[in-house]
Amino acid sequence: EFVGPETPQLSRRPVKAIGHRFDHSHQPNASRRSRHRSSHSENSYARNTLLSISRARWGLLAAYMASIRPVNNDDVEHLSEIERSAAQIFRKWPGLEWLAEGDVMSAERHRELALRHFSWVAVDEDDFPTGFLSAERAGDEMHIWEISVSANRQGEGFGSALLQKAIAEARDKRLLAVTLTTFSEVPWNAPFYQRLGFRKLAADDVGKRLNGLLQAEADHGLPIAQRCAMRLML
Repeated sequence: EFVGPETPQLSRRPVKAIGHRFDHSHQPNASRRSRHRSSHSENSYARNTLLSISRARWGLLAAYMASIRPVNNDDVEHLSEIERSAAQIFRKWPGLEWLAEGDVMSAERHRELALRHFSWVAVDEDDFPTGFLSAERAGDEMHIWEISVSANRQGEGFGSALLQKAIAEARDKRLLAVTLTTFSEVPWNAPFYQRLGFRKLAADDVGKRLNGLLQAEADHGLPIAQRCAMRLML
C-alpha cells in the first residue's frame, strides 16, 4: 500500500465566498436592475467555476485511467523496483522508516497474480510502468495486496486511477466488495482510501480472513496496533 500523496484537492471554497468577489453592498446608488444583473453574473460565474473544477477532476482521472493496463510478463521485472521506490516515503514517518528497506513482493508472486488477471500497471507515455496494483479474488470479494507508485511520479493521480480500475473490474466480475489492510494513521494509507469510499472495519466486522492477514502482518514485524482492515462495498 505504499502509495504516495495524491494531487492536492482543488479548493472547495463555498459558492458564497466566490460571490463575495463581486460585493455591491458599498454602492448605495446601484439600481435594482443593476444589482440583479450582478447577482446573475455572480451565480453564472460560480456555476461555471464549479463545472470547470468538476471537469478538471474527472478529466485528470480519465486521462490516467486510459494509461492503466494489465500487467504483462515484460513488466514484472520492474514492479519490485517500483515498490521499493514507493516505500521511500516512509522515511518521513517516525517509527516506520525501516519499511523503506523492507521486503517487496517477489517476481514469482507478481506473475501468479498477473495470470489470474488481477494485476494492473500505470504506464507513462512510453508504455513504461510507473505504478502497479496487485490483487486477488477472495470468495465474493477482491483483496488488494499492494498498490505502489514510483517516488518520482507520486502525487500525479496514478494511485487513484489504479484503484478505480480495480474497483471497476471488481464490479464487472459482480463481486460484493474490495478489501485491503493498511496503516490507520499514515496520510497516504487509510485516509487516502477513505477519500475513495473505503471504511475502516471495527473489530467485530473484520472477519476471519482479514483477521488472519492482520495477524500474519504482525508476525512479519508490522505493528498491529497501527494496522487496520478496510472494505469498500460495491
